[in-house]
Amino acid sequence: VRMLRAGMVGVWMAAGTLGVYASYLSAGPEKAVTVAFCTLILFQLFFALSSRSERHPLWQIGLFKNRWMFGAVFAALLLQVLVVQGSVFNGVFGTVPLDASDWLFILGVSASLFVGVEGLKAVQKWG
Repeated sequence: VRMLRAGMVGVWMAAGTLGVYASYLSAGPEKAVTVAFCTLILFQLFFALSSRSERHPLWQIGLFKNRWMFGAVFAALLLQVLVVQGSVFNGVFGTVPLDASDWLFILGVSASLFVGVEGLKAVQKWG
């Protein structure tokens, strides 16, 4: 079951990231790569939060119960935004700044994994 879940999550992340990349290619390769990079990172951060328990949804465990975990995810998110939005880091990391609509799109796509995994936990608990 764990291997199947890991495979499904991997496929979800890959499909989402590649889909985002493809949808941004018309905006130029730099922007497409930046958006795909951010999507993959946010997928990972959402999955980290969701992985705190295999059975219990996050709303039962509590988001702030493990403050170190929440702090690490929050710090990683801030660093990601800095790498993309900070002009000093654009040349180093090969990123381009994104606007609010790009970030909202990334957030929506990457949060879909969180919603799916947490929903699956809730459904399995009822079954």
